[in-house]
Amino acid sequence: MCMSVEAKRLLDTFWAIICLWTMGPVLEGSEAPKILPASSFNVILQADKLANSRDQASEKLSKLKQNIVIIDYSFDGSESQKWTPRHIHNIKFSSRRPKLVLAYLSIGEAESYRSYWQNKWKKESSRPNFILTENPHWEGNFKVKFWDSKWQSLVIKSLNEIIDQGFDGVFLDIVDGFEYFEFQPGTGDYLDNRINKETNRSYREDMVAWVKRISQRARFRKPGFFVLPQNGAQLLSFPIYCRSISGIVVEDLWTDGKTKNSNDTVDYKSLYLKKARKSMLPVYVIEYCQDKELKKNVIQWSRQLPASLLITDRDLGTLGVSYTF
Repeated sequence: MCMSVEAKRLLDTFWAIICLWTMGPVLEGSEAPKILPASSFNVILQADKLANSRDQASEKLSKLKQNIVIIDYSFDGSESQKWTPRHIHNIKFSSRRPKLVLAYLSIGEAESYRSYWQNKWKKESSRPNFILTENPHWEGNFKVKFWDSKWQSLVIKSLNEIIDQGFDGVFLDIVDGFEYFEFQPGTGDYLDNRINKETNRSYREDMVAWVKRISQRARFRKPGFFVLPQNGAQLLSFPIYCRSISGIVVEDLWTDGKTKNSNDTVDYKSLYLKKARKSMLPVYVIEYCQDKELKKNVIQWSRQLPASLLITDRDLGTLGVSYTF
């Protein structure tokens, strides 16, 4: 039987309510809804490593047991392989336990494989002035002036497409992009709250304003939309930032993937994460350690924080193991 568009929308709304009811009540009284601390999560940004097609990958992702699944908004990163609303719906509701599905969105770096990237930008002299140097660790990723209105317009366009695809929220990456501008090459130090001469605000304030704009725009179009930033925990010092997000993800909190981080590094990040807890924001940690003893310790530390934990590969192309405390 063919279902009308209006009937399909009503059905999607019904299942979304059931999904949220199953996971528990959404916290109220703030600008963005909160994802509950007890929710388990998984991050798979290279779904094309899981299967040979979107259909096969969506079927595999639908069988995950985690409450929250974070994926790229495209099966292989290309425009032609973007997930369709049908794929997203399948991932959400095919199993007995409904899931929230969030889309990856980089807001602090431009990616040369995205639809907004123009062919003429391959030549450095032809790039717009908001695109800066290439990230030496990630080929095809470029630092940007994230406060620039032209850059923000490109990202907002991607955000609108993500909403149209049927995602429940966005997973914001390179939120810590402000650190690039705080770094002082001469000394190797970082200057906290360094002032941006183009805006007369600190780079941190510029990023807070940027995330707030994303949150407001998304929730205007889709009430209840989730905004989950990764890293940049320093921004939790800003109350308006805490009211604009739905939780925070932190990578490499306790390890660098191979060895334990110094106590100073852990304490520095943990200090800000305590602000998240005070604001009733759930904390999610991604660790990339493979050593058996390190894994054991990381699980224990997550229990003490407490935080939802995902141990996976750094390329985020496999199904990691998650823990919820």
